[in-house]
Amino acid sequence: MNYIEQNLQPGEEIKYVAKLHFFLFVQPVILLLIGALLASSPKEISAMTTMRGY
Repeated sequence: MNYIEQNLQPGEEIKYVAKLHFFLFVQPVILLLIGALLASSPKEISAMTTMRGY
């Protein structure tokens, strides 16, 4: 029995339990992979920025 079920008042009932769709996690995973790629290759990134004069 979870927290909400334990704290229902007399006469209250749960009609629907929502669940998160897996698609909500796609963007964070993609951003994590991009960040990991960028973090694993700092030499190439710094070389690109120095060639442009930044």
